Amino acid sequence: MKYDARNPNNPMRALITAVIVLVSSVAEAQWHAAVTPPRPTLPAVAVDFGYPGPYVPWESAPITLTATAGDVPFDGYIGFHFRVNEHVSYDVPVVARAVLRPHEQWTFATFARLRRWGGIIGPYNSSVPTPRVLFVEWRDRAQREIAAQNAGTPPWTLWNAETRALRVTHAGENAPASALGRPAYAASASQLSDRAQWYAGFDGAAVPLDVWLDLPRRVREAIVGSGIELALFGLPRGGQQLDDLDRALLPVTFGSSVTAKPEADAIGSGTAPDMVRGAAATWCASDAGVAAALPATRATSKGERAGYEISFVSFRYKAWPRPAQLLRRYSGLVTSLAAVVIAVAGWILLRRRQRAGIAVAMLGFAVIALSVRARIRPASGSYEFSVQAPVADGIADTLQVRRTWGPSPLVEPLDAARMRTSVTGADDLWQRLEVRTSETPLTMGAFTRFDWNGITRWTRRRELTAAGAHIRVRSSDAKKLVIDFESPFAVNRVWARWRCGDFVCLGETDMRRAASGTATIESLHLLWNEVEPFLVDNPPPRIRKSFHQTDVVLMDRSASGNRQIEWFGPRAEERPARFAITSRASLEADGSTSWSFALPAGPHAAVNVTLPTNASMPELTVTSARGTAALHRDASGEYPIPLDLVDGGMLRIATKRTTDAEATIRVRETKP
Repeated sequence: MKYDARNPNNPMRALITAVIVLVSSVAEAQWHAAVTPPRPTLPAVAVDFGYPGPYVPWESAPITLTATAGDVPFDGYIGFHFRVNEHVSYDVPVVARAVLRPHEQWTFATFARLRRWGGIIGPYNSSVPTPRVLFVEWRDRAQREIAAQNAGTPPWTLWNAETRALRVTHAGENAPASALGRPAYAASASQLSDRAQWYAGFDGAAVPLDVWLDLPRRVREAIVGSGIELALFGLPRGGQQLDDLDRALLPVTFGSSVTAKPEADAIGSGTAPDMVRGAAATWCASDAGVAAALPATRATSKGERAGYEISFVSFRYKAWPRPAQLLRRYSGLVTSLAAVVIAVAGWILLRRRQRAGIAVAMLGFAVIALSVRARIRPASGSYEFSVQAPVADGIADTLQVRRTWGPSPLVEPLDAARMRTSVTGADDLWQRLEVRTSETPLTMGAFTRFDWNGITRWTRRRELTAAGAHIRVRSSDAKKLVIDFESPFAVNRVWARWRCGDFVCLGETDMRRAASGTATIESLHLLWNEVEPFLVDNPPPRIRKSFHQTDVVLMDRSASGNRQIEWFGPRAEERPARFAITSRASLEADGSTSWSFALPAGPHAAVNVTLPTNASMPELTVTSARGTAALHRDASGEYPIPLDLVDGGMLRIATKRTTDAEATIRVRETKP
């Protein structure tokens, strides 16, 4: 069990905690606590946590510590950590350097997040969400802890509760109760941040289009960069102009009428749609469209995944690895085995003089092992995985995962301009301390564990980009795909999927590293998947793709990293006979769960709902414009929907249970 190192059974703890002064929050204020230090020589600290309301989401919330020195100076670190039932959790303590003269004030503004589930070892560790107590801590110049003080339990919104959706309002507008099917967090334009991480605490954003166009470019870049679901509604005011970001983002064009872009899905009248869903944003004709959860519309083939996701799967294709792949993936193991073979071979050659032979073999093995030590376990280094996948024309999602190792503390090089419009995170389990400044993004500070350390951090960003791949399809059939490619960087591997009638063909090929050329990909020719070991436990970015004729991923794999860029061909003109639409869950106020869909017009031969095996339940309810019916699980584990309730349009699936599982509607159409 990971106990509080300061002895949780200390009888003085209750007396120390008794001097804490908690300031109760008033409406529309952040959660606030004023913490009196346990020693008069330490600065007093005030904590402002979460968003006004108060609203403190577990995944990301702003936090500000304001310290005021007393009659003596302070030279050390001030920060915070979380506990569960007086036990230190796995949430890494975060501190910042603080040097204060007597009666001087110091401010540290950053973001905090919780690790999901129990967060501690032992009987208190369970899947039951447990609110964690915030502690303020003081450390000396050597980062040794001086004292810690309980600041109280914030009003957490944990993973079993419904997170809020950001609803930006006009000046003087009354705040609506809900947005995008979730409780609304209302904010005016002046309250919005120009940092993407600020928006990571919301489950979507709904913004009037005229207000959006008035926002500073930096704020719009931050909202887009966060990658949250974005819905814009209404029309521009007279005289308002769309810039390059707005034109790429919106799924519609404005003229004499509102017209959906070719890649978007329109709901309602073709000449005057009520809603148009795109991969980067959704447009609604009025605020009524953003009150309920947005319906899922993007259809995909069964089992279809985005090409970039191949690096996140934990299985390997049944293919033999190439020597270069073995050397790249298992360099340390191969080098060690080679050293053993050479040592044994040397002993055999000299076995007539066994004593000398053994000595020579042992000496040779030691020399070889020491000479390759830096390759087996480098003293310091990094491995970077990056992927760029198109979301809409001119907009792409970029994910960068960087594994670094070396002496503690480990510091991440930062690009301030890029980080401002990125959401960040890290696999920081077992880390002992993170040192940040107010400019340091979440989990991008200096981490300390032991003398030697290793950590994986990631950065996700949605951005306006023109630096994509260029692909020309020469030919395609059921046997192979031939393409000409141009990439912004040299590549040595190509993965592709293409339509073969009602079927999907896929394959891979490797090549000499080049930034342009011709590649031939044979169907079902698959290479050995090296599996990025630190990506398997991290979910890939989710992009709402439509049917495409061709999907190509260009990759550059080396011992120091893996870089890849994806290209989508034109949207398929006709849906296949079988397709699926997946919707995420919406938690309702009464504890129930719902999923929203918009199906294309039929005729449909069969429409079934599926849930993950671990989320199956005996009965669901379906509601459409034609009525409501109960759905029962059949022998195959699916829930058939009566066809008299389905004729295109909106469908709502619901259950009385609470679950965060996605639901999928599988459709089999009647083809002539």
